[in-house]
Amino acid sequence: MSTIQDIFAPLLTLGGWPSLAIAALAAFLGATVRGFSGFGTAMIFVPIASVVYEPVLAVPALHLIDVPAVAPMVPAALKRCDWREVALLTAGSVFGVPLGVYGLLVIDPQVLLLAISTLILLLVAVLASGWRVASTPGPRSTVAIGMASGVLDGAAALSGPPVVLFFLAGRGSAVRMRATLLAFFAFAGFFSIITLMVSGALGTHVLLLAAVLAPFYAFGIWFGSQLFGLASEQVFRRIAFTLVTAAAILGLL
Repeated sequence: MSTIQDIFAPLLTLGGWPSLAIAALAAFLGATVRGFSGFGTAMIFVPIASVVYEPVLAVPALHLIDVPAVAPMVPAALKRCDWREVALLTAGSVFGVPLGVYGLLVIDPQVLLLAISTLILLLVAVLASGWRVASTPGPRSTVAIGMASGVLDGAAALSGPPVVLFFLAGRGSAVRMRATLLAFFAFAGFFSIITLMVSGALGTHVLLLAAVLAPFYAFGIWFGSQLFGLASEQVFRRIAFTLVTAAAILGLL
């Protein structure tokens, strides 16, 4: 026990074992949602983990545990995804992530989270009204959504809302949407880690927190993936809307 205490001593000075327990629970819950729907981790993890740790610590740690945990799900997703949309979204994300990481390091996280949450609520209200995209969005629109996702990804690991709302506005099947989300997030997540590494955001505290959370996150991903297919497509869409709305409300509290 003393050895474990010594290894994690730098991290424990930031809140002790209770803080780690809260973050671990948040990681499991967020991963369960991610395994089921293909998105939603940060919507749950970031608000809860930010209660005990600063976003500049929680956000990079989430990136580190998410990419390897979802890797086993990516091959199957690549066979079912829409490659056109994945490529365009990823292209936009490449430009957006560095801007988001810069914001994470220099902007007051509370101000940033307030703006993001307000925007998400507005988008949910529009979509809940019944609005749907009449035709397939063009390349420019898709790239713009990818860039917005990248900015939010770098700043708060919230790459999901713009892309999820983009897909929910259409009429594609839940299976295809989930596969495309997983493929896009896999590429975007890898690029985010590279950007965080270059920016110097992956310090000792981040690495230690990621090491603690990884097992809980991996189990949550597996558990959530077992739940997929148990709900109808209509229920799937309702769950997605609920998650996005809940995330926005948490950000406003």
